[in-house]
Amino acid sequence: MQLGICCGTDQFETAKRTGFDYAEPSVQTFRCMNNNELKNVRKNLDDIGFRIDGFNCFFSGDVSLYCDSADSIVEYAKRNFEIANCFDSDYCVIGSGRARSIPVDMEREKAEYIFMSLVNSLADTGAGFGIKLYIEPLNYNETNYINTLSDAIRMKRELNNCNVGCLVDFFHFFKNKENYSEFDLLREGELTHVHLARPNDDRDAPVKEDCIILSEWSNILKKLNYNGRISLECLWKNGMENSIEEAFEQLSVFL
Repeated sequence: MQLGICCGTDQFETAKRTGFDYAEPSVQTFRCMNNNELKNVRKNLDDIGFRIDGFNCFFSGDVSLYCDSADSIVEYAKRNFEIANCFDSDYCVIGSGRARSIPVDMEREKAEYIFMSLVNSLADTGAGFGIKLYIEPLNYNETNYINTLSDAIRMKRELNNCNVGCLVDFFHFFKNKENYSEFDLLREGELTHVHLARPNDDRDAPVKEDCIILSEWSNILKKLNYNGRISLECLWKNGMENSIEEAFEQLSVFL
């Protein structure tokens, strides 16, 4: 297992010092940077001996996957893949609940066809950059499409694209009150990435009192023989500097 953290560029050194293996920042932070600025971030990472393995927040909230043209979305995605390539990253996460939410006036079947076609096209484009796409189920408060682990599994199988992976975020799993039996649906190798936060509505960093449920999650992953990345994607109610060491200590149950 490798433990990563979703954080900003100003938090890389703290994350490295605490013991995290990699960062998974929002690609939106990097889209406004020019090539020289990207090179400076890469140099800083090299200097501190840290790395960016992947990016999240693939689409901003002003993108509509159903109303914008397919060509414009592919061009948008290419920029994200170029950014990821600058850091030798190998995955991007499509959460982006607002962008992928199905409009109320659109037939669901039509929207699903559009989304699936786009993901298939973007996955093929990403393959040219060596970047995989991981589709993230989100809780019902954040989107109306692909909410549960079983939703993500079904979509992955229907796409049948080897460059699309299935992700579980244990926070969203918790919020949706999903059953652990959903993990029994997974075939070997289908789960490609994991996010987590404290199993609480505050989505804060894990604390000592979360150890029981964190152990449950760890046991599930071990039962699946999952040996990939686990990214801490949480809020920091008490500030990252004040909470990161305790959070990292609680995550040791996954190692």
